[in-house]
Amino acid sequence: MQATIHPSASFDEQRAAESLERAMRGYGTDKQRVIDVLVRCNNAQRQMVRVSRD
Repeated sequence: MQATIHPSASFDEQRAAESLERAMRGYGTDKQRVIDVLVRCNNAQRQMVRVSRD
């Protein structure tokens, strides 16, 4: 099985993490922002975002 989402060349895990934090800050969640961030990176890149926030 091959990956269907290829790595984004312009990926910046710090920027992605900050964008996700803003999307989930306060009352409610900016669902579209979360989707926009997550669909632009592959699983390995999403794991980099997670690790950068631990």
